[in-house]
Amino acid sequence: AHPRRPAQARGDARLSGRPLAQHERSRRFAAIRAPQVFPADPACAAWRRQRAGGALANRRPGGVRAGGRTAPGRAHVANPHGTRPGSDRGAVMTNHRPLEHLRVLDFSWVWSGPLVTTMLAEFGAQVIKIEHGQRLDNSRLRGKPLRAGKPVDGPSIETGPYFHQTNHDKLGITINLKSPEAHSLLDQLVGISDIIVENLSPGALSRVGVGYERASALNPRILFLSMAAAGQTGPLSGLRAYAPIMSSYCGFEALIGYSGAASIGMMNFGYGDPNAAIHGLLPLLAAIYEREATGKGQHIDMSQIEALLSVIAEPQIDFFMNGREAAPTGNRHPGMAPHGIYPAAGEDRWVSIAVADDAQWQSLVDLMGRPGWAIDAGLAHAAHRTRRWAAIDAALARWTAGREQAQLVSSLRAAGIACSPVQDIAAQWSDEHFAARGIRQQTV
Repeated sequence: AHPRRPAQARGDARLSGRPLAQHERSRRFAAIRAPQVFPADPACAAWRRQRAGGALANRRPGGVRAGGRTAPGRAHVANPHGTRPGSDRGAVMTNHRPLEHLRVLDFSWVWSGPLVTTMLAEFGAQVIKIEHGQRLDNSRLRGKPLRAGKPVDGPSIETGPYFHQTNHDKLGITINLKSPEAHSLLDQLVGISDIIVENLSPGALSRVGVGYERASALNPRILFLSMAAAGQTGPLSGLRAYAPIMSSYCGFEALIGYSGAASIGMMNFGYGDPNAAIHGLLPLLAAIYEREATGKGQHIDMSQIEALLSVIAEPQIDFFMNGREAAPTGNRHPGMAPHGIYPAAGEDRWVSIAVADDAQWQSLVDLMGRPGWAIDAGLAHAAHRTRRWAAIDAALARWTAGREQAQLVSSLRAAGIACSPVQDIAAQWSDEHFAARGIRQQTV
């Protein structure tokens, strides 16, 4: 997809079939169209509790048993961590977690969907990841990781950190979903589960007999989260897309670049995936809460592109209300100046500085020793500084470039100015704050 402006994305006829906006009224303004983040199909079957019998009826971990080699209709269940899902994995865990009474069938892959189910697992749910033996989650397929320059022991499909980051604390099944013999097993799993999560193309699960209509007939309490790129309906519903395709289509990438220059796109970071995961998790938790009161399941149709539209709400609203079309601004901020990344002394050393108001600007002026350019009365107010950002950035960069990074950060923070070192991965890895918070823990 070619990077598009937010206004182009917002007015796209191919998205018009989905409830992206709704009219709102207030006592002060006429009706406006406001983005609607969570269009969902609230279809709920009448409440009927149904549980399959046999070994799979055990709702707690262990109810799904490990088998031998994968065969049509037979599941091979793996728990690569050697612990039951829901077990304590670190100091932040407690003996009781709020979702430990739930079972989740995870048909998702790559990042967005698996991140949702991983968070459910961390909250205590038993998550069963279901993959096709001949088409594994492609997050497994990134090769063996290296430790001290040497490949780690074990098969590459089981040892990749990318895969384990979003699939820890899960059981795993490989099964041929297209095999007729698999249908009875899937029916049993659906019957004893609470939630299904998938981010496949619309209709993919229905074609193998695990779509929402079938699942809700087997288990009216089932909560079914679908996370297709463009949602389940509309002309683009079959869109096959990874994160940069979605962010380009919604207008996000068109905002990446330097002020006064053409957009350069692409961040090369899948911002849309974790964003979609949060937008999927929240309505799913709400649906869990709602089901406690009503006993009814429901289907949540969450479009990852629409979730990304919510991230760029400000330029969209500015276009709706004022007709202004946003363009790349680099590190500039509409209400803060200075606001950006500035050099420190040394090779490739940088600090991030954001001056939020006029009082902080005066603190910065004092810290710099009140140089002549900074005491200009025309810079006393933010509205004037934002018009002279280029001159301010150049002068401030000359001052920061002569000082050590740690000194800059310490003195700016002491003056009440928001500031941070721009840390590379090595610096972040040894950061004392992260260490004090216990961010990294030995798990094996």
